[in-house]
Amino acid sequence: FSALALLAQAAVGEIVYVGSTACDGDDWGSGCKDRPEAQRVVGALRVERGGAMSPLRDLAADVGSLPVWFAEEGGCLFITRADKDDVLAVAYDADGKIAAPGSSLPAGGRTPVHASVV
Repeated sequence: FSALALLAQAAVGEIVYVGSTACDGDDWGSGCKDRPEAQRVVGALRVERGGAMSPLRDLAADVGSLPVWFAEEGGCLFITRADKDDVLAVAYDADGKIAAPGSSLPAGGRTPVHASVV
C-alpha cells in the first residue's frame, strides 16, 4: 500500500500508522486502479534509526472505510474517514495493536481530511 498520512513525527524505533490511498487527479492517466478492500486498511510501519521503514503487517486493521487523516492522544487514534464523513476513534495497546472497530461520530462536514486533538 502507499502511505497517505503519518500519525506523528517518527523517532527512532517509532511505530507510525498510515492509510492507503485511492486514485485521484493525475493518477487516472497512469492506469491507477482503485482497490476498495485495501483502502479500508490502516497499516503500521516501524521507523528505524536513519529513517529506514519496515511494514508491521500484524498491526494492520480494517477500519471499514477510507482512512485519510490521523490524530493521536493517550493511546487513542482518531481517524477521519472521508467517504463516511465521520471521525472514528480506536484504541491501541502497548504493542501498537488497534482495537477495531471502535466508535465513530459525524465529522460535522463533508469529506473530512484533517483532525487534531485539543
